[in-house]
Amino acid sequence: MMSDQRQAYMLLEILFYRYLKHIGAGLESYFAKTVMLWTAEEYPPSHPIWPTDGLFHVVHVLLLRLQVALYRQNLPMFFIREINLMEKLPKESSTKASHVITVLGNQLLLHVPFNLSSVVETAEAWHTRLDTVHQVVRAFIEV
Repeated sequence: MMSDQRQAYMLLEILFYRYLKHIGAGLESYFAKTVMLWTAEEYPPSHPIWPTDGLFHVVHVLLLRLQVALYRQNLPMFFIREINLMEKLPKESSTKASHVITVLGNQLLLHVPFNLSSVVETAEAWHTRLDTVHQVVRAFIEV
């Protein structure tokens, strides 16, 4: 994996653990890793999906791909394609996770910096905004 791909994967994992892992039975971090592996397989490092100056676009794409897999309840294992990792995932878990991804995606559109040089300057504000997202997600889960 290239450096940009690793950074995108790490951010995806952070978002998964913070906002998705705890909301329903059967949600595994391996889902995020598998989405990343399939994306890296389908798009070579030279593809425009992998920006050199920011992570916004690729993390948004990864979240959307995870959301589609949750909606379809179909995510082929990367190494053995015949195995569907989401086959036994409860529908309620996939529905809640899909809604949370929608909220996360909307927040990413508003708050994630577009290039790496601005990350340091906006980190504190971004952390505050993520706490706000966390509160919204928690309120949704409790409904």
